[in-house]
Amino acid sequence: MTPRLLIVDDESGFVALLSEKFKDLGWEVISVLTVSDAVKAAEKAGPISHCILDLNVAHVSGLSVIPRLLDRSPNCKIVILTGYASVQTTIEAIKLGAIYLLSKPSRFSDILNAFEHQPNPNQVRLDAHAKSGIAQKERETIQQALEAHHYNVSKTADFLGMHRRTLQRKLRKLL
Repeated sequence: MTPRLLIVDDESGFVALLSEKFKDLGWEVISVLTVSDAVKAAEKAGPISHCILDLNVAHVSGLSVIPRLLDRSPNCKIVILTGYASVQTTIEAIKLGAIYLLSKPSRFSDILNAFEHQPNPNQVRLDAHAKSGIAQKERETIQQALEAHHYNVSKTADFLGMHRRTLQRKLRKLL
């Protein structure tokens, strides 16, 4: 069965490039530039096996597409691409059904590999009983970001998509 991919991003050049690369691999590609067009495409296209979804599509949250897409195509593998990655956004995207979140810019090979990602049932479950697991994951993510940015709080906060003071409060609570 030929994979059917929905690409939702407001950067037309990026969409054209991705579409061409996936078509070269034999995928059927549907590409749209707005959230409303994504919803229409999900309703009309039939089952969609894969989706590349920008987090911020023309100032509208791409996350709103996820439930509608999964209603029509419950086995769809959704990868979020964003320039606004944060722990909170990642958790929300995974809770809604995305399988992976990549920061922009991402290499084509990273996107392909993200589709192969299978959520591990032994990982943190995102429900009411997993609050301590979420706190642990947030703590680990912050620690990794701090190390990657040589413990520069301002750069780390910017990388995580939060205000410096917010990160400082979290550090006081978490670490």
